[in-house]
Amino acid sequence: MPSQIPPVRLEGNGLYFRPQGPLRAATGPRERLVFDFANLADASNHAFLEFANTWGMLGLCEHGKPLFHKVPPCLPRRVGGEFVEPIAYWRNRARHIRAILNVKASLRRDELGARSDWRTLWPGKPPDDKTDAAKSLAIVTSILLSQANVHPESNRDAASYSFIRLDHVSDRVDHEITVAPPEVVRRG
Repeated sequence: MPSQIPPVRLEGNGLYFRPQGPLRAATGPRERLVFDFANLADASNHAFLEFANTWGMLGLCEHGKPLFHKVPPCLPRRVGGEFVEPIAYWRNRARHIRAILNVKASLRRDELGARSDWRTLWPGKPPDDKTDAAKSLAIVTSILLSQANVHPESNRDAASYSFIRLDHVSDRVDHEITVAPPEVVRRG
């Protein structure tokens, strides 16, 4: 079932939306979602608006975390009759996703990953061998997925990954995203 997204508008450094307004299906190519989001890391505010109008809002609460970071879930910050998500929160998440993708691509090339990516992902000293780097990346990815209530589903196609987002309350399938890793993730 495609996502139903509300119209989004940009004002200052925030993305505003009314969830009760007319909803429409997400229109982007599913295999590009994660990579297009990662490329927002250094993008203009207008690029965030375009992404949100294609894919929908992140679902961040007033703490800048996913709505389901606690039970019962938080609500997005409300301004007047609209909800707002600051672009700074989106940009931080995009940088985090970009760093995950970059480290994963580095590990596939038998490299440890750039120190700048590890600074984004990992507190303290970056791992100094591939085994520790892979374990650290798995921990970071697991935390990110659990915060967003996303659960990986394995498939037989080693060239792609499927992620299922389950509704926190009823465990019904809400979204399925299948992504194929690109050769290079663009850096700003």
